[in-house]
Amino acid sequence: MLDFLSCLALLGTTVQAAEVPAGCHPELVESGEYDANQLNTAGYRCYKEKKYGEAALLFGGATMVDDKLALAHYNLACTLALLRKENKVCDNDAYLDRILAHLEQAVALDSGRREKMQSDADLEELRTTVRYHQLAGVDIATAEGLAKVLPHLRFYSPSNGAYGSQIKL
Repeated sequence: MLDFLSCLALLGTTVQAAEVPAGCHPELVESGEYDANQLNTAGYRCYKEKKYGEAALLFGGATMVDDKLALAHYNLACTLALLRKENKVCDNDAYLDRILAHLEQAVALDSGRREKMQSDADLEELRTTVRYHQLAGVDIATAEGLAKVLPHLRFYSPSNGAYGSQIKL
């Protein structure tokens, strides 16, 4: 049986009600078919209810239906960052690379997202990476830029076991 995101990839531009994950808002299921904006709106409702796993599925579906919808990419990045913070990385594919890729896509499509991301508490975990700061517009090749970024970065010691290092430097 295909999961929700696989169904979206096969369907193209619209989604059938049968593929909506359980627990979605009834008005979506009743409409039969809906577009990326409707999926994004439903995802945001789930996000507000702290149903982050379901929200991530809906935001991901919205980005699959319309890859140019900056808000869906941004919302997906924020939701995945929250899932990561809750230690639900593997279950939701909430890896830093994926989160940052969606954030970069959102900024590429809507430059106003760059300013928003810098004050968004959902993205706190990302502020420990060089890639986030570069996306925020910091030039780490300069002494000033490097001095601004270094206090926020997180470094780990070399791996010493199956789960990697547990010691922060």
